Amino acid sequence: MAALNITFKIQQLFLNLSVTVEAKCQEANLHSDIGLVLDVSGSVGSHWPEEKQFAIDLVETIGLSQSGGHVSVILFDHKSTLDIKFTDFFTNKEFETKLHALKHRKGGTEIATALNLTLTEMFQETNGMRPANPQTCVLMTDGKSNSAVDFKHFKNSFQAANIKLLVVGIGKNLDAGLADLVQTSDDFVIVKDFAALNANDFFEKTTMCD
Repeated sequence: MAALNITFKIQQLFLNLSVTVEAKCQEANLHSDIGLVLDVSGSVGSHWPEEKQFAIDLVETIGLSQSGGHVSVILFDHKSTLDIKFTDFFTNKEFETKLHALKHRKGGTEIATALNLTLTEMFQETNGMRPANPQTCVLMTDGKSNSAVDFKHFKNSFQAANIKLLVVGIGKNLDAGLADLVQTSDDFVIVKDFAALNANDFFEKTTMCD
């Protein structure tokens, strides 16, 4: 019986921590514009549903509404496309339906193209960005860029635009320069594989909820 009580208390502790993290993130991002830049290159393959689920869990925690959190999505392989604008959806259900409908592609990996589109199209007022609101971008990738990337240039460009950039690297085949994109090392998270993606872990490790 004592062992059962200890197990129950541990489960309650983890549940309370999870609730605390969610509440903290909701408060910190209550009116944020969140940009998701998602890798759909050939190496992602059958793991695309896991990448999408991570994105859905992240947005679900923040919560979308017309006057609250907004989300935008870029997909990239050897080309980049702005698939969801900040003003497209104001409920989590609508966003999830659209994200589930987006297909995996099989091209190469061009990170610079994706980051450039993020700055020139995603985070623009014409595509729904609210200049008075906090701006956060999450880049996810499992590979190295096929072309050279000036990571420090993009770090400075995002900083100048007042956009907090966070990076999720998946696996071992990553560009070392990804670490140069973020303002603090806490905002560069590496997971061993797609199965290890966890939104609450991401929130706890990064400054997204600060």
